[in-house]
This record gives sequence, C-alpha cells and structure tokens, in this order.
Amino acid sequence: MEQKPSCCQYSVGMLRVVGALAVGLAMVSCEPAPQDPSLLSADSDVILLAQKVAYPSVPFADTLRGVPPSEVVEREVIEVPEGMTLADSIVTWVPDESDIGDITYIYECRYEDGLQTRFRRPVRIQRTGPATCPAYCKKSPVWQADKKALAPGYFVFTRIDMPGLFVSTFPNTCPCVRIPSTSSHRPNLPAISDCGEWIVYVDNSTRKPYVVRLDGTVQFEVPTTACDANLPTVAGFVRRSPRQCEIFYMASRRTLRAVACTFEEDSVLFGTDRLLADIGDNYLFNPDPMIGIAVVREEVFAEISPSIDGSARARTGFLTIPDDGTGVAGPEHIYRWIADSTRIYDGCGHTLSHDGVFAAANTGYMGEAQCIPAYHKGFFVSPFFHYDDEPVDLAHDFLASHATSINFCPKQYQNTVRKEADFWGWYFTNNNAYIVGRQLGEMNGRGVWMVDWQSNSWIRLTSAEDNIPALYTAAHFGAVDLVHSVVACSTWTVDTTADTSTSADNGPGFRVVAPNGGEVFAVGDTMRVRLTADQSARASVELQLEGGLICVPFPGVSQSVEPTVDSVLTWCIGDSVAAGEQSFSAISASCAIVVRDYGMPDTYFDRSDGFFSIVP
Repeated sequence: MEQKPSCCQYSVGMLRVVGALAVGLAMVSCEPAPQDPSLLSADSDVILLAQKVAYPSVPFADTLRGVPPSEVVEREVIEVPEGMTLADSIVTWVPDESDIGDITYIYECRYEDGLQTRFRRPVRIQRTGPATCPAYCKKSPVWQADKKALAPGYFVFTRIDMPGLFVSTFPNTCPCVRIPSTSSHRPNLPAISDCGEWIVYVDNSTRKPYVVRLDGTVQFEVPTTACDANLPTVAGFVRRSPRQCEIFYMASRRTLRAVACTFEEDSVLFGTDRLLADIGDNYLFNPDPMIGIAVVREEVFAEISPSIDGSARARTGFLTIPDDGTGVAGPEHIYRWIADSTRIYDGCGHTLSHDGVFAAANTGYMGEAQCIPAYHKGFFVSPFFHYDDEPVDLAHDFLASHATSINFCPKQYQNTVRKEADFWGWYFTNNNAYIVGRQLGEMNGRGVWMVDWQSNSWIRLTSAEDNIPALYTAAHFGAVDLVHSVVACSTWTVDTTADTSTSADNGPGFRVVAPNGGEVFAVGDTMRVRLTADQSARASVELQLEGGLICVPFPGVSQSVEPTVDSVLTWCIGDSVAAGEQSFSAISASCAIVVRDYGMPDTYFDRSDGFFSIVP
C-alpha cells in the first residue's frame, strides 16, 4: 500500500513525512504542525481515522470513531532537548479508496543532530459516511433522571486520591464515608454479595483478596492457591455458583480459580479451592482490574486475547465453563469470532448481569464509527455468547446486529476526548435493571452514575459539585438498614487526610505523587513523575507494566535518586522499554510507578494508587 505524492497536499510547520514503506508505513516526526481539519474530510467518503496521533497543544482533527472532523483536539507539545532544534516540515496525507485497511505508521523524533527516537502507531482507514445505526443505539440519553424514583439501596466506590472503600445510599444520600476496616487498602473492582451484606475486592497494594462486612465490623483475607507473582489483581463472586457460594480470582493470565465460602453473621468459612479455567498457551486473560471480569455460573466475560502472528491481540471474549459450571474451561470453550485480524477489538469494564443473561462493557474499537460511544463515552449490552453459538464478526457485525443496547453518555460529554470525560467501571446491580459506572477526567462533574440501560436514563449518585474522583464502583438495591443502623451513616465521618504511605512504619515516607492513577499517556508524550519523602533517603524508581507483571527501571534513571531533592523525573515515552538485554512494549493499560528504599526495597516503598495507561 503506497502513498501517492499527489495526496500530499499541505505543508507547514517544523516536521515532515520522511519516507514510506510498501506495506503502508510512513515516517513522520514527533510534533505535527497545525492542520486544517477540512483536509481530513475532503470530498471523499474515505478519511484518515487516526488514534490521536497529534501531540499536546497542536490542533488536530480527530475523526476516529465518529468524532466530527470539525472537533479539534489540543495536546501538549513535546519538549525539544536543550541545544537541539527540530528540522524539516510536516506533510499531511489524505488517503483514497485504495488505502482502505489497517496501517502502521513509524514516527521519528528528528532533530538537526540526527534521529532521536522512533515509535509506531497503528491507524485504520475506512469509509465514514451516513450510517444506519441499529434501533437499540441510544444516542439521546435521558439527562439527570430523577434519583428519587429509585428504590432504596447503597453504592460503594474507591477513590484515586485516597485509600479505602467508600459507601453511601440512594435515593436519600447520606455522606460518602469510608468503611472503617478498609482504610489501609487500595481496593480493586469491588463486588457485592447477592444478599448485599458482604463485599469482596483485591487490595492492590498487597495483591491479596479480602471480604469485608458492609458495616466494616469484620474482614477476612480470602485464601488463594497457585498464583503467579503480583497476582491476583481481581476477584469477585461467582454468581449462581453450583457450589452455593464461591469467590473467584485470577491466579495467572491463563487460569481462573475459585474458593468455596460460607457467610455467617460475623465470620466467613472458606472451603475447597478449584480450577475454573485454564485457557492454555495461545490465549491470555488481562489482569488489569480496569478491564474487568465477571463470572456467573458457567459464564465468564473478560478480555481474552488470542495469539495472532505471534502476538497477543486484545479481544472482548466469552468463555463457557463446561458441565453447567462444575468443569474446567479450556481454550476449546472460548467463543470464536469470525474474520479475526491483528487489530485490537476490546472494551474496558467487562461485567455480567447477576442472572448471566446480559454482558456489558465499553465498545473499544468494535462497531461502526457513527454508532458507538467511542473513547469511553458509554457502553454496550449484549447477550452472552457460548462457545458453541454461531460465530459473528466482532469488528463490524457484533454490535451492529447482535447487541441488545448501545448506550451513549449525556450529550454534553459525547464529543469530548477521554482525558476530559471518561465513563467506565461498569457493574450490574442485583436487579439487573441498572448499570453503575464512574466518570473521571479533567472536566468537573466527576463521580458515580447509575444508568437505567433499557431507557438510557442517567442518574448522578454523587453530586457534580463534589467532583469525586471515583475509580471502581458497585451498587445494590436493599440492605440500607445495615448502612444506616450499624454504621450510623449520618454521624460517621472520614479522615480524608489519612494516607498509609506516611505512617510511622514507612521509614522515609516515600510517596508517588504523580502519575497516581487514571492518567492516559501516548507514545511521544512527556511523562513527569513526581516523588516526595518525609526523610532524606536513597531510592530506586521502577516502571511497572501489565499490572506489575513487567517491572523495569524507570527509563533514563541509571542510579538511585533522592526524592527530597530529585522530586521530578521526566521521560519522553517511546514504544518500548528495556531491562538489561530484554525489551518490552511500553503499551499497557495497567501501569504504575514504584519508589523503593535502596537499602530495604521490600519494606519501605510506595506505588501509584491506581493504574495509568500508555497508548500507541
């Protein structure tokens, strides 16, 4: 696939296309110049659908997944190293009919003194014209539906800015307060028991699962078996379990396990542990809690990535546990999509209704651009697909013909980019009529939402004025008396200054200030890591990828640092990182920064409170 010279229509700025490869690869610099958005729509019905390849502070018309060409994205300019200047100019490319397909660009940061760095960006060229969206595509939500119409219940959530699990009620809202026994934990992906009395989560700081009573009076660590290092990161209840009650957890990227449990008034009895799934060497689960996973009896809904051309390709996936949920699922029990390719087709926030009838997640790169809420601006709901169901095309037909609902967020957020408004963290309530999620991003109004997904009515559970940076959330109808009478919600207050990283036994008191969870960086961006400490001490700094499965020294830091002095570290993000002679892709949805005491690294350390992402 060659680019034609006649397509190069516009030349301004400091950088230019320096070459093209026969398979559709082009090399451009790391700082695109301003572009006229009309060039991307042109007169053709074929336009470049690029993944925000512009760099911050430079206007760029982002047309991926239906964002209008007239919408301009502002992004931060990459800093030029001292003593060097950028060379040449940029040339835009307007693809034509012959260019339709998947393309990878190779970008270079080019300076007068020569090549600085190189990285890759996949893009997709496709027709974008008027589309007939399915009848269940709901682009006009009911904005601010009446919360008072809700039956009584409660919701829990975590925050990216402080530890603990928080709880409040609806429709009458009590103060959002921290469940006492969770104040030292960083809970991942909380799930509520069917009775509403117990909550299970994984503490991200220790990678141990816990169950806690809603009133916080008792808490128990969930025993695990045969877990890989840094796992589990996710756990939850097996709904409608064939063993009455089970808690599942991801033991490795290929295996799911579950332990039997019996809840009594003030205790939990744990029984035998069993293997739920082993998907073999050619598939991988994603351990990132932001991706989500749910199990209902024989059904598993998660990201299940096949190996295609030697690389794992992220896929929204369905897995069936044989023998009505009592057997062990293998690779043969994974639902097979047809017309699979090397493209990434997955969403975040995978969840199942408690009866297993419906699955929900962000749309990711699935579906037709005009008919999906891209960039975390809503979600889809579909039936569960068992392994022996008729295969469908994930990229195009799944959402267009086989979903149940496609739900767009309130209109004032629909044309924003993800860093401005990020809707995600989906969880079905116990009556299956509602889905809860959270809104993050730079815009005010962050917090927890409840959605009547059948009517697409959106209800704020936290006020826009509070602007709460919620990360994971779950909700339950009923059990409100437990919240009110046992916890005395009206008088129970939270010490919002509590931070376990500054406790007396933390030695130097290291803290990772930023990035601290929820940020999204692109290859080519400059990442600024900010560290602090209570006392002078030498420390090492790590970059963790894939939920901690890959740990490398922070790029460019070859010796220990002193956080009270060296409080800011910077990295112009490349597409790979190195550890010794090994190289790893830097692209990951579950990244973290860890600062460790140089003398006692396993005793005194701090980690980003939540995961951040690096995207192509």
